[in-house]
Amino acid sequence: MEPSSCERLIGRILAHNPIARLIVSSMNELGCPMIKDDLARRFACEKCDNSALNAGIDVRYNQIVMCSNREWTKDAFESTLLHELVHLYDRCRSHVDFESRVAHLACAEIRAANLVDCADVAFASRETCVKRRAIASIAAVKSMDKMQIAQVVDEVFSKCYNDLEPIGRITYSQRCKYLAENDLRPVRNKS
Repeated sequence: MEPSSCERLIGRILAHNPIARLIVSSMNELGCPMIKDDLARRFACEKCDNSALNAGIDVRYNQIVMCSNREWTKDAFESTLLHELVHLYDRCRSHVDFESRVAHLACAEIRAANLVDCADVAFASRETCVKRRAIASIAAVKSMDKMQIAQVVDEVFSKCYNDLEPIGRITYSQRCKYLAENDLRPVRNKS
C-alpha cells in the first residue's frame, strides 16, 4: 500500500468508524488532543523492517505507525488501527510504559485484544482468544520466553480484561459500536 493510500484510509476510518471516533473523543476529553487538528503528527505510514509487526506506537512522538509495506485488507487495516488507538488511549489515561514494564504492555495487549481483536468471538471463547492474542503481540516485541509472557498475562488478566474504557462494552456487532458511541453523548453533553 502506498503511504498516501494508507493516510487516506486512516482519515476515512477516523471519520466513519464509531469506535475510532469514540476513542479519539475520549482522548481529547482526557487532555490528550491526539488527532484534533494535527492528523499527520499522530499517524504515520512507513515501511517497517520487523516482519512480525504490522503497526505500533512510536513512544517518542506519541504516534501510531502503520506499516505501509504490508498486504492489507480494509478490515485488517481498520482492526489494527483500532487496536493501536486503544494503546494510545492507555498511554494518555494511565501513562503506561510499554518498553520497560512488561505488565503494562500485557495489560494494554489484553485490553486491545478484548476491545478490538476478539470482540466478535463468542463469549465462551473470548478469554482464550484474548490471552492468545496478547501473548502473540508481546512475543513480537519482547525477547522473552512464551511461558514467561503467559505468566505475566495471567497475573494482570482479570483486572485488564474487565477494563472496557473508553468503549464501555464489548462491541460484537456494528449496532453495538454505534450504541457504545451514543451511550456517551448524553453524559458528555451534560458537562
